[in-house]
Amino acid sequence: MAAIDPQAPIGVTYPHVALYTRISKDKYGNAESCFDQEAIGRRYADRMWPGVPVVVYSDPDLSAFDDDVHRPGYEALKEAIKAGLVRHLWAVEQTRIERREVPWFQMAALLDSVGIELLHTHRDGVVRVQDEVAGIKAVLAASEVRKMKKRIADKFDAQAARGVPPGSRPYGYVHGRLDNGDRTYVIVEDQAAVIREAAGLVLDGWSLENIARRLRKRGVCGAHRVKVRDENGEVVTDETGRPVTRPSEITGATVKGMLTNRAVAGINVRRDVEVGDGNWTPILDRSTWRLVGAKLGGDRQVTTVKGRTYVIGDSHRGRAPGRRYLLTGGKARCGVCKAELVGSEKQLRNKSRGVYTVPYLFCHPKTGGKSCVGIMAIPTEEFVVAELFDEIRRRKDDQQIDDGAVGARRDELDNALNDVDEQRKDLARMWALKQLTGVEWAEARSALDAEQHRLESELRRLPTAGKGRDPAAILADWAVMTLDERREVIDDYIEKVVIERARPGLQRFDSDRVKVIWRKPLHARPGG
Repeated sequence: MAAIDPQAPIGVTYPHVALYTRISKDKYGNAESCFDQEAIGRRYADRMWPGVPVVVYSDPDLSAFDDDVHRPGYEALKEAIKAGLVRHLWAVEQTRIERREVPWFQMAALLDSVGIELLHTHRDGVVRVQDEVAGIKAVLAASEVRKMKKRIADKFDAQAARGVPPGSRPYGYVHGRLDNGDRTYVIVEDQAAVIREAAGLVLDGWSLENIARRLRKRGVCGAHRVKVRDENGEVVTDETGRPVTRPSEITGATVKGMLTNRAVAGINVRRDVEVGDGNWTPILDRSTWRLVGAKLGGDRQVTTVKGRTYVIGDSHRGRAPGRRYLLTGGKARCGVCKAELVGSEKQLRNKSRGVYTVPYLFCHPKTGGKSCVGIMAIPTEEFVVAELFDEIRRRKDDQQIDDGAVGARRDELDNALNDVDEQRKDLARMWALKQLTGVEWAEARSALDAEQHRLESELRRLPTAGKGRDPAAILADWAVMTLDERREVIDDYIEKVVIERARPGLQRFDSDRVKVIWRKPLHARPGG
């Protein structure tokens, strides 16, 4: 007598009694394993059909709740029935075969077509597959499935409203229990320190992969373990047949996931909708988490693992990548149409050098421009840097841009974003109570998404808080600064650089076309 491996192709070619097993619960809620069901079925087969071979088709730990669940054992059983190899069919109850109406009637038709009129069961007795009672049972079972799904969903909704987290475990936490028995998250301090460090590095302009490389060098691993595979892609198992696992590796995507996960800010999510504060301690405060998300969501200059710098922006959302410069990313603006300039290469020709290319800043239609102006990038950057140095020397130490009015505006934007979150929660509750139609909810969400994008864009453009740069250090270290660090300095001092139209007939760089708009010192330090 044999049992079919549900992952293996059908190898049985002789007539047999088919036992189908799938994990089940009796009327008292006690679980019946596939092994228990098989033992019951074998005793029944020995009594009813002595001497007839028995083959077990099993789907352990697979649900028949959903349409998208593939049951290998069940599919093997159907193939054996079609081949005329099944003489008799047994299951612990009818719902082990099928819980859904339409698939049950399809199975009943298949059994009837090969002359199998009876389904033998442990709890339902002998079921005539084409009998009305069997059909009624299938309908009732499917109805119970729908009710059970609704009860489970209602239970999880109620738990989420109390702040109970979902069953998944984000990096930085393990599952725990509160005094009242509710599930919660408990902070893993070494992982939480990694999250806080990564957040600070993002705000300092590090690329995600560069952060991941730094963490990997220290031996930091992901929160979960992954299966080990051989050179053929097959899962490696130990002597007991269990899969061999290893700690997951930290990657750039891992870093982004851990930083943008709403759980680290103490936000509870149900069905991808924020339902309120979680019942656990956040790792990042809400303002820092939002600022990190804004940085990762918009254009930003980053340092790669090799020390090279590039812009995360439109080029990573489908546009062709181009060369980037000190004043791109919205800093340089057209003096005619006000659009931001983009950096590219322009082909030039003269008698001494022939054809050559130079870095160029363009007013380009892809950023809303109208091809109004263009200017050579390197002389423009050199001029702006020279003006910056003069401005730094002119300003006093107590006129550094730090967290005065900028901090106040950051708080205003953070409060506005919190208001958007609350409005989104109110909308979700109104939709759940059927006070809004699906169309009204979608339109309202679209408006809130647009407002959130506007607020986050402004938040992203504000200078980073709390740096308090030393002017002497800026002047001394400029030559060895990375492009990221130079752009941070420029953001602190310069609002924008406006490029005016060229004078007709002038064939050289004209600094009069470049207008630097300075940020005003925001407040003086005490004693300044």
